[in-house]
Amino acid sequence: MIIIFRQLYRIIKDGISSLSSDIDGNKTSPKQLIVFFIIVPYFIFGFTYWLEVNLDNIIDTLLSVLSIFTALIFGVLFTVPDKLPHRIEKLNQKKKIMLLKIT
Repeated sequence: MIIIFRQLYRIIKDGISSLSSDIDGNKTSPKQLIVFFIIVPYFIFGFTYWLEVNLDNIIDTLLSVLSIFTALIFGVLFTVPDKLPHRIEKLNQKKKIMLLKIT
């Protein structure tokens, strides 16, 4: 049971650290983070507020999307922790091979 919590902690930690880097491991600039995580959401909020979008009109759609998203997340939470140690081992092997090719 403790192993599952360790794996979940590792998934959350890796997810947070991946926000500040791209797929190649290059660090994302702080300006880009501010644009995508602060300015764009405020722009979307302002646009929907300007169009006077009311949540009462789309509540059924939001509930459907939420239920599908919840089902997908639970599916990932039950399958990913089992496969994570093998995937980490493969990634470490690939990193070692890349380092050997570079040197």
